[in-house]
Amino acid sequence: MSGTRSLYQRAPAINPANSTLVLGWYGSRNGADHERMAAHTKALVDLFGFADGFDMPMVLDTDGEQFGRFSGAPNTVVIPVFMCSGITWRHQLSSLLRTHGAQHKNRAAAHVLPIIGDHPKLAELTVTRAVERSNPQTSPATLLLVAHGSMRDRSSRESTQKMRDRISAMGGFSDVRDVYLQATPRLSDVLPSISGDIVLESLFLTEGRHSTHDFRSEISAAKRDSRLSPLIAIGADPRLLGVLTSVVEDGLAGVQS
Repeated sequence: MSGTRSLYQRAPAINPANSTLVLGWYGSRNGADHERMAAHTKALVDLFGFADGFDMPMVLDTDGEQFGRFSGAPNTVVIPVFMCSGITWRHQLSSLLRTHGAQHKNRAAAHVLPIIGDHPKLAELTVTRAVERSNPQTSPATLLLVAHGSMRDRSSRESTQKMRDRISAMGGFSDVRDVYLQATPRLSDVLPSISGDIVLESLFLTEGRHSTHDFRSEISAAKRDSRLSPLIAIGADPRLLGVLTSVVEDGLAGVQS
């Protein structure tokens, strides 16, 4: 994110009445994930009184229509609906802000709010979901935060580790650990080493291949029982709108998460 600071720190205080709200996320403009993001965008525009708003699938929006809308909007407030500030988001964001700055120069502003993966409210939602799946009749469970991860970009794990530390400080679980599908520690390697109850939390913002097929393959590889079938991805939980609302509230108030 550091490469984009000079582009967005110059923005004045956010005025929703003359700003366009943009939800940037990784995915396609087709299917249930897009419908959810579009619904969240509309709800936030109505709640805060933004002049306009749209969701913008990153990378997979091959026709570029939404990128064009972003470049054409004078004042924008961008919510990065990402779990981490990894390579994909950083590179895409830098490109978008350069285009926006070239289009509007000093006549406009682009606010980029913190990624939602770093917001405390997402950690709270994660705990709520985990408690709902825990067995109150047994000893506290081990909570495994399952994220994508990347062996090429260590920063992709920082947000999950920050969430792990926040949840550990809250108490309520015998242990809280971060595990990954495409980085170490791998979910399939960690599962056999844990005795007692385990609660898995799917830290994915879309119901794609990683949060369904790959997740279940890792569980099968670890030869654990069916109790470990993962919950729906956190991004598919309707309560994500509450997290997004808090992100905008903090952005309007100038609060850093």
